[in-house]
Amino acid sequence: MTLSDTLQFAEAWQIEILATDISRRALSHAERGIYGKRSLQDVSPAQLEAHFLATKHGYQVRPRIRKMISFVQMNLVEPLYFGKFDCIFCMNVLMYFSEKRRLAILRRFYDALEPGGYFLLGHSETLSNVSLNLESIRLGDCLIYRKPVSAEAPRTLAFARNGRERAKPRIGGIVPPGGFREPPVSAGVLRHAAGAAN
Repeated sequence: MTLSDTLQFAEAWQIEILATDISRRALSHAERGIYGKRSLQDVSPAQLEAHFLATKHGYQVRPRIRKMISFVQMNLVEPLYFGKFDCIFCMNVLMYFSEKRRLAILRRFYDALEPGGYFLLGHSETLSNVSLNLESIRLGDCLIYRKPVSAEAPRTLAFARNGRERAKPRIGGIVPPGGFREPPVSAGVLRHAAGAAN
């Protein structure tokens, strides 16, 4: 929803979001995308109308948003191949691991993050005492991290489903003025992302 609200011509891009959890039950609930009014109290009326459909069970996320997301059961302790990502959210998870496992997971996240990509943690978590080459950026009361950009690896906008898929225009989609150029991750997206992290 944040990407759709913030980026111009979001429909023209193949945006892929990988959502993971160790619990199959949690993933099944998330994949249905149905929320009660109480869960949506911080969603604006405009967002509610644009991104949800009213059903007898509550409000369901519209298909055009849901199709951007792949739900996968994943145990972060296992050395799985994540693919490459432009943004990684790891919210209130690392605090449940031992220091050794936490460091191993953070290194894998770092390796999976594209140069120029962003890494967001929950408020209860920190990267202090972790030797990773990440720049810290403060947005309001939220601290986010960014992997430095290298000259040989230009920024793209994609939430990768796997290592082979990168951001690319949809065939027959809406063409932004000037043709297909990869849009930057705008300040608006980061502000919304930082708000979501709160």
